[in-house]
Amino acid sequence: MKLYFELLKYPVFTMEHVSQYYDNIESARSAVKRLIKSGFVVKIRNNLYTCISGETDAPLANRYQIAGAITPTSYLSHHSAMEYYGISDQIFYEVYVFSNTMFRDFEFDGYTFCYVCSKCNEGVETVKYSGGV
Repeated sequence: MKLYFELLKYPVFTMEHVSQYYDNIESARSAVKRLIKSGFVVKIRNNLYTCISGETDAPLANRYQIAGAITPTSYLSHHSAMEYYGISDQIFYEVYVFSNTMFRDFEFDGYTFCYVCSKCNEGVETVKYSGGV
């Protein structure tokens, strides 16, 4: 249970985050499996997890935080970025993610995360106090 409270600090985490609390990777994997089985953690995709909120029983991470954590070079694009900034008022269920590293499109929590090949990194900004976006 102590691990769950430590992982709540990260909206989206990987096995590398968990392994810092254990001596070997197998112990970390076992701990994450126990948390998933007990309903405290949910798997987003391979090596990408989020905690379940005790208040709402919903995933802690939102779609923007997940998009920013898919790969080290991923960031929001197209209408997904406009939604984040509040410029667009229409809600889409596709989240477009630019990345230098290819990934397969996947679905989580009703949203489809779509890969778009990044050809230019100009204009990309990291928002302060955004919680990982």
